[in-house]
Order: sequence, then structure tokens, then C-alpha cells
Amino acid sequence: MVGCGDIPTKEALAATTLLRIHFLDLKIRFINVIDRFSFAIDVINRVSKLTMVGSYAKQLFRYRQIEYRHYAHENGVDLPEENDWI
Repeated sequence: MVGCGDIPTKEALAATTLLRIHFLDLKIRFINVIDRFSFAIDVINRVSKLTMVGSYAKQLFRYRQIEYRHYAHENGVDLPEENDWI
């Protein structure tokens, strides 16, 4: 299962959960292809004026990306601040 975007990601995650509950022997993984941290890091890497000044932000984004992934893996949902970021 793959999700890209808030609603498709939540729907794919919900479907993965349902399949895991009802088919215990099914091997299935959920993959969130791209997240906002990856997009932000990509912009820093591609915009020349951000390349030199963006190293701190890139490191912060990578740290947060890892933190959010660990939380989602352990809890099956995004961190509340990730889910309600708008």
C-alpha cells in the first residue's frame, strides 16, 4: 500500500490496518512515499541561495522526519502536531 497526500495516506493506512486485522497471515507494508520534510529538503538542495544557509534546517527536518516515522510506526498514527499542522 502506498499513500501520497493527507487523505490518500490516511485511507491507505486504514485499509492496511483492516487487512492486517482480518488476514493475519497476509504480508503487507504501508509506505508513505513522500512527506513534507522530504519536499522541504529537496527545495533546500535545489535552490542555490538556500544551499549554503539551509544546512541547519535540513538537519532539523531529517531529525523530525525520523521522529515522526518512529511515532507512526509505534502508534499506527501520525503525531497530533503532524496531523493538525494547518
